[in-house]
Amino acid sequence: MQADVVDKHPTPTYYSSIMASERIQRRIDSLLDEADQAIANEDWTTGASRARAVLWLDSETSDALAHLAAAERDTGSSQPAQVSPF
Repeated sequence: MQADVVDKHPTPTYYSSIMASERIQRRIDSLLDEADQAIANEDWTTGASRARAVLWLDSETSDALAHLAAAERDTGSSQPAQVSPF
């Protein structure tokens, strides 16, 4: 009876590498939308926060870099936009 279980292929899981990439991209898109809205409302703190969250997921997202730079210019931050993986 146990042999039948061993011979079967494992059931695919929802969290395959392709799905993870799609999920991450959806999250990035959502965060960028939130950053756009915050900056449109001149809520620079939230805009910068959402842009940083995007950069944690993908440090080369040009829209997030632009949002963060704009938010930091408006708040007078003298620190350049940098993201650390740690």
